[in-house]
Amino acid sequence: MSSLTFAMITPSFAGDYEQFALLAHTVERHIPETVTHYVLVPRDDYAKFRRFQSKRTRVLIEDEFLPAWAQGLLTVNRYRITTRTLPIRGWILQQMLKLSAPAFAPEDVYLYVDSDVAFLREFRPTEEFVRDGKVRLFCERCDGSWPLPIVQEGQRWRQISCNLLGVQEEAEPQARYIGNIIAWRRDVLMSLQTHLSRGIGRSWQERIARCSTFSEYTLYGVYVENVLGYESAGHYQDSKIYTLDSWQPEEQSVDDLIRLRNTELAPHHVGIMISAKGYTPAERIEQVFDLRAFL
Repeated sequence: MSSLTFAMITPSFAGDYEQFALLAHTVERHIPETVTHYVLVPRDDYAKFRRFQSKRTRVLIEDEFLPAWAQGLLTVNRYRITTRTLPIRGWILQQMLKLSAPAFAPEDVYLYVDSDVAFLREFRPTEEFVRDGKVRLFCERCDGSWPLPIVQEGQRWRQISCNLLGVQEEAEPQARYIGNIIAWRRDVLMSLQTHLSRGIGRSWQERIARCSTFSEYTLYGVYVENVLGYESAGHYQDSKIYTLDSWQPEEQSVDDLIRLRNTELAPHHVGIMISAKGYTPAERIEQVFDLRAFL
């Protein structure tokens, strides 16, 4: 049994409330009580999410973990007004919050789980994500079958990450670190923050806020692989996908979800992710994947 402590981190907001409720309830049922769940929400949404507070779940106001210059007005379309940069997109803001985890979570390892994930069965991260004292880092390599838009998007994110880190892109640019239930080490994340701020004259938060597009998972993965090395970082590489994912940006019908469940759900899947971008009703997901018994 590993001595490493784990926390789960989920930035959310009112628009994802119904799917987040599925996540929260399935976390209570399937994740060990020793894993604290930190939920970060805008100040205006705190009252709505406060009902999920428990011995394990801590609902936090996101502003408290942003620099003072980034605590301005949050617009209707979820842009944050700041005094140093152009308005920050909500997507970039959530990534900044993930990178800010050491400010509110003292645990050794962070599991990043978005609002549109729900757990289907028991998941013990100390057993599944630790090997010889090292923590799993999800990484998959392009096998030539990836759609071109995904390849191009990944190349752009990798280029941005390399520029932020001050390293050259390596010969194999098709490593992807993006997925669900992504594990990072707290000590490595703190090291990354220091690296990003060193000798630039700007904080790491300001450098990220100035990006028009960005992937926090790519940044962390490139830092581990190209700066520290897996051994020094205390990570090992793994391409196993633990969730059944639907990245479709359109609403999924009952038939769509049943087809996904019947044709792709595998024994190693501990959860599902039905993209919130499709606005599939949470009660539909709950029904098809038999989550009602847990609520």
